[in-house]
Amino acid sequence: DRHLNIKILDEISLLAFKKALINFDKETDYYLVSKNLTFKTALYLESFYDFKLKKIRDKWGELISLANENKDYLLNNDAFLDLLKFLIDNIDINEQEIDIVEDEDGYRIFSGNDENSFEGLSKEGLVSSVIELSPQKINIYCKNENNATELLKNIYEQRINLKFRGDSKSECLTYIKF
Repeated sequence: DRHLNIKILDEISLLAFKKALINFDKETDYYLVSKNLTFKTALYLESFYDFKLKKIRDKWGELISLANENKDYLLNNDAFLDLLKFLIDNIDINEQEIDIVEDEDGYRIFSGNDENSFEGLSKEGLVSSVIELSPQKINIYCKNENNATELLKNIYEQRINLKFRGDSKSECLTYIKF
């Protein structure tokens, strides 16, 4: 956050960009951390990060530099969405299908894996969670479209099914397969 100097259209888009970058090559980062992580008696996180994770720091430094150098290009909405779609499409699928329901408490995500179910999510939390879950198919049952659902619709295109329902929470929940 300190080093990324991109003023993208809105906070939700910037959050989606950061989340997509983090998840894009997560497996490599995980491999490098686990390869270098050895417990003896204590772990000094700052030293571990500064010395053992130099490859990860260098990679992230290059990504941040690249993004900052191309910030004018990323301000173009179409170019930004194309990059975001590319990143999202190249994240490994973690869930086959998720259902999202909007209710008075925010958004609820139902997945095949109960560990990946969330409640009371804000718009930002919704976008972040969907990118983290990396689903093959998304069903959204909401009252009306907003900047979060619009962004998800734009980046997930063929993988999203957006349905508008009435104000009744039970009406939305009847469409969810338990």
